[in-house]
Amino acid sequence: MDRQLQSIFERFCSFGSGSMTNLSAPMPQMDGAKFAKFTRDTKIVDNKRINSTQVDIIFNKIKHKNERKIDYAQFRKGLQMLAQLKFPEKESSLAYNMLVDHVISQKGPSLAENVTKIDNSNIVNRMTNPKLYPEAHKQRYADANTKKLNNSSSHGNLNSMHNQQQNQHELKLSYSSSLTNINNVQQKNAAKNQNYKTAVKQGSSSNNAFASKQHKNNIAANAKVENQSANMMHQQKKNVAHSQHYNASFIFKELNNQLA
Repeated sequence: MDRQLQSIFERFCSFGSGSMTNLSAPMPQMDGAKFAKFTRDTKIVDNKRINSTQVDIIFNKIKHKNERKIDYAQFRKGLQMLAQLKFPEKESSLAYNMLVDHVISQKGPSLAENVTKIDNSNIVNRMTNPKLYPEAHKQRYADANTKKLNNSSSHGNLNSMHNQQQNQHELKLSYSSSLTNINNVQQKNAAKNQNYKTAVKQGSSSNNAFASKQHKNNIAANAKVENQSANMMHQQKKNVAHSQHYNASFIFKELNNQLA
């Protein structure tokens, strides 16, 4: 018990010196301020039976004349005097042991003694809540949001333009593939027409009738293919015109945003 009490005494002696042991002195010593801190941190001072004034009086009694600090033996003597005030109904030795047990049960020096907590929530709220800004800053905040919205809109327009260009590229590929198929069909029909002319020159009347029927079918197929080709070319021209109109509208809108 005595060793634990001495360890607590040394910790309070070295508090604030940057280390838990005072190596510059042969024996740790405690001044009046640290003795008062010791009584507060260990809750000996309760402002009922013991107050800060009584602690100062006891410290002046136990220290030597013309000295400012006390050693461990004087510290124990001070605890005996404090025990008589803390437990007046107990015998002196029992009161001392009870006070020592109480001191050992407490923690060491407190780093946050009598520290006033600062409430800066109001300041933070005024800095982060745009509704509380002055008028000039509200305008700047509104301008910043408008700029963000414009940037976001421009980004969306660029994505839309990219998608439009990609769709045009796919339409061109589809159109090219369709033209290839139409050319193949036309070549096959041309070959069939050539066969029909040959059959007319060489064949009998029955063969001529069959060839004539086949020739009509080829003419109808050619007309259908040419109609499909005309429709596709019309749709392609329409898509190109729409793309040019969209690009012009996008460029005009971007110029207006930059000028604004």
